Amino acid sequence: MNANIGNKIRQIRKIRGFTQEIMADRLNISRSAYSRTELGETSVWVYHIKNICKELDVTFEELLFSPESLEQQGGLPTLTVRSYKNKDNLFALNQISEKLINQYEKRIEELTRKIKELEGRKKVWFPFLWRG
Repeated sequence: MNANIGNKIRQIRKIRGFTQEIMADRLNISRSAYSRTELGETSVWVYHIKNICKELDVTFEELLFSPESLEQQGGLPTLTVRSYKNKDNLFALNQISEKLINQYEKRIEELTRKIKELEGRKKVWFPFLWRG
């Protein structure tokens, strides 16, 4: 598992006041297995993610996206997906996807312009470098 998701699970668990033992008991796994989940050392979390989210009162999307990372990627809206219905979850994620695509398209356009500009400079300066 991604260590970032594991760290987020740990932070939320602590905010909720749960110990690793409590979470492990609720998930019917050993404390060491749960600890490895938080450390990102195992992929067993895939089988328990639904229950982890349920016990921590978060959605899977909230584990994947932090408000900070969303804001750093162009001011995307903070996910409060828990308040949405299932179809609204899909709508919110679709909006985020569209905004990310638009940001990447703009970045590609900027880089394409820079490449053309640099290629133009190369043609201007290249003959001066090859006098000989």
